[in-house]
This record gives sequence, structure tokens and C-alpha cells, in this order.
Amino acid sequence: MQRRAGTRSVLRHERVMRVMEEARGASLNAIEINKRLGQDGALLAMSALYRDLKRLVEAGRLNHEWTTRNGHVSSVYRIAAVSPPAAPVRLMCSACASAVDMPAAGLLSQLIAQACNAQGMPVSSDPIEIRMLCRRCGQLPQAASPGTDEATAVSPTRRLRTGCR
Repeated sequence: MQRRAGTRSVLRHERVMRVMEEARGASLNAIEINKRLGQDGALLAMSALYRDLKRLVEAGRLNHEWTTRNGHVSSVYRIAAVSPPAAPVRLMCSACASAVDMPAAGLLSQLIAQACNAQGMPVSSDPIEIRMLCRRCGQLPQAASPGTDEATAVSPTRRLRTGCR
């Protein structure tokens, strides 16, 4: 009997995931999920649905979020985003092209990936380059171009080349 109960819950989980996939990234509350389940077949008892949602969140397949809807706080669910692998981050001198790879720059990679996704840009696995002057090049006197004096000479700007394409 335990095996059949496990099979039923797996089938319910797959039905819930199908509804969430059809929502195409939108967040749905449990009542909305159950209504959509009813369109394809039988409604679930709300207690069973909440149990299934809890298990899907624990398995990492759904995210459980809190939002405000119509002036009320609402519990909603959304398909868990698969985070792209962290791109390496490299500090590169814009004058001499010497480079240093930054270990543990996962947060920066994640922020850039989120920005790329928000703008509909594909995320690249190419290194994220942050261009600036290295210590040696930063200490060299800069030649001012004709018509400028040292007070108005502009140093090279820092430039960020992201992993977005």
C-alpha cells in the first residue's frame, strides 16, 4: 500500500509541475494552482496540495515566496530558477593587459546573470572582465594630450565587460 501512495504523490507532483510550467514563470497561489488542476482533471484536497507544494519546495523544484496582492499578503509559488554556473571574474589592466583571476566571485556573477536575464540577454560563460589600471601602470605618469593640462587630464575609466552577450 505504501508503494501505491508514493506513486500517487509522484503523479500529483507531476501534475502540479505541469501547471507551473504552463504558467511560464508567473507566480501562482495554491487556489490558482488547484483551479488550473481542475481544468485538466480532478481538483486536489487543499491539504494534499499544500503537502505536495511543501515537498516540491523542499526538493528545490519550486520557490515559495510571499507577495502583496490586492493589499493582502499572499503565499505564492514559482518554478525554481536554475542558476547558471558562475562565470570567472578577471581583473585586467587596461594599459598592459596583465590579468588576475578573482576567486570566489560568485555573487558578482549571480548579479550579472540576474541582470542579463531581466533584460532578455543570454548569459555567457566567458570571463567577466573588470578593466582598470594595475598598480604599476597606475603609478606611471600619464602623457597629457596636446591642449590639456595635468589638472584636466582624465585617467582611463574603469570598464566592466560582463558575461552578457
